[in-house]
Amino acid sequence: MEDATRLVQLLRRFDLPVGTKKAYYLHDGLIHGFYNPRLDDTPLVTSGSSTTLSTDGTKKVPTILVAGSVVYVRNGNLNGLVPVTPGDAQRTRWQERTVISLPTDYSILVDEAIDILAASDGFAYRVLFSGTGADDGWIGTGAARERIVTVECNSGGPVDVEVWGKNESGEPYLIEAFSVSAGATRVYGGVSDYTRVFFSSAVAANVSASLVTRRFAA
Repeated sequence: MEDATRLVQLLRRFDLPVGTKKAYYLHDGLIHGFYNPRLDDTPLVTSGSSTTLSTDGTKKVPTILVAGSVVYVRNGNLNGLVPVTPGDAQRTRWQERTVISLPTDYSILVDEAIDILAASDGFAYRVLFSGTGADDGWIGTGAARERIVTVECNSGGPVDVEVWGKNESGEPYLIEAFSVSAGATRVYGGVSDYTRVFFSSAVAANVSASLVTRRFAA
């Protein structure tokens, strides 16, 4: 049996808006898209180690990037990191940063400094989606035998989390609600065929979260 695992990145070091409950997840930005990063051939550079990533001035950064989106730069484009080969594990091939804002049409402000070489050959990104509507935030997990939601409160908090599913009639129902304190990680399994996760906090909080599904194929 083949173990097929899918990761849906929900949040990456994101500052939750205080007092607002929303469902969140990261995706490629297309209307009928996927949860994998989307590749973009726009070259990015920095002036030494910096939180501002800039293009060469001939191409604009994608305007669909919003605060909380995530950008990925290949290790081979970074000072001090040895280029990796396609055979290396996917997680070792990229450095990721959370988008704070787009100061101009040609730059991205991120949460942590990074040192990109002038030879950058593009980057990848996931766009943050958030919503409160009845149809917002649902992720199909029906083919999975295991479903695991992981929530980490990096700072601040506590963070209130609600995991929702749908019954056989398609009606949404609350599976479980819990709080995660600063510096703590909460892992929850047993989600339904459709899943969405709401996050909220009464105080400032920085949060990372993911949904992992696993199915067993012959």
